[in-house]
Amino acid sequence: MNRLRSLVLLVAGWAVAGSALADTLLAAVDEALKEPIRLVAEWESDRTIAFNMVAIVFVLGAVIAIIHTLPTNAAKFCAVVLGSAVTLLTALSNAYFDFDHRQYKAMASLGRQLLTDINIKKIQLQEFPVDQKQAREAIFEDIRRDANAIVGLPASFKDRTVQGVAGTGADRLAGMLLSPALAQQSVIPDWVNKVPADEDNLYFLGNADGRDYSAMLQASRQNAYDEARAYLAGRLQAPGKSSGVDSASAAKYLLDSARVASTYSYYDRSRHTIRSYTLLSLSKKVAESDLRLFGARNAQAVSPVQQQLLRSAVRTQESYISNRKEVIRSQ
Repeated sequence: MNRLRSLVLLVAGWAVAGSALADTLLAAVDEALKEPIRLVAEWESDRTIAFNMVAIVFVLGAVIAIIHTLPTNAAKFCAVVLGSAVTLLTALSNAYFDFDHRQYKAMASLGRQLLTDINIKKIQLQEFPVDQKQAREAIFEDIRRDANAIVGLPASFKDRTVQGVAGTGADRLAGMLLSPALAQQSVIPDWVNKVPADEDNLYFLGNADGRDYSAMLQASRQNAYDEARAYLAGRLQAPGKSSGVDSASAAKYLLDSARVASTYSYYDRSRHTIRSYTLLSLSKKVAESDLRLFGARNAQAVSPVQQQLLRSAVRTQESYISNRKEVIRSQ
């Protein structure tokens, strides 16, 4: 009888634990969707306002053209007033909006498509039994990537390159997308010696040297990730006894969304070694979203102090080059 009772209690415990896990995972999905849903609604609203302002300016321009055909002084005065209104609307539009109405429409459309995909995956997540932990975690990570893709849409729509990637368009393309094998020191990108100026992203520099090219590329990449992990863990360490998420674990989680922005390698003839550099980029907006998601996923409360510390993070030149082996200069 006691054995039967123990078995019943054990099964009940599993059920409760499984239910809690499911609730935690779904709660994390709901947390992940808050910012993307808000952004898509904001883009749709901004698109409507921007389009209406363009329409008003167009109508006012047509009216001004008609008024100019009238010879009266009153007509001239009206034309001046309407012209001032057009100038004011144009200035307000340029100051308030980062994009035009067509770009807002495109971002909102892409955002809605991603939200639809997320909702489908959320249904899949609900349908999978709790004991299918690996599958559920994989679905959850797909949802996270889609949510971060929405958060990162504004940055992808801006025609912006990392400042400091020197040279012509061909040089920038090689620097940003491809790693020129054993490149010449005469085309050293500026980011090797200077932190890129960018308010939206955090940058980390990794470096390594040795005899094997592929191994050095991997080593410099790992070095950049290690540098970023140490920086974020220290940044998220709330002062005093403030509560919040575990900074080391959170830093590791945030770096899942980091990307390699560029790489550079050259052959040091004096030492007969290959030196490789990696530029790692992390969107601050995506990192903020991931930080909230990490807290919800692990049932930990993100402290306002940690949110502010991440939001205000800025890479200084001294911190950026602190682990670099030496300064290299163009020949």
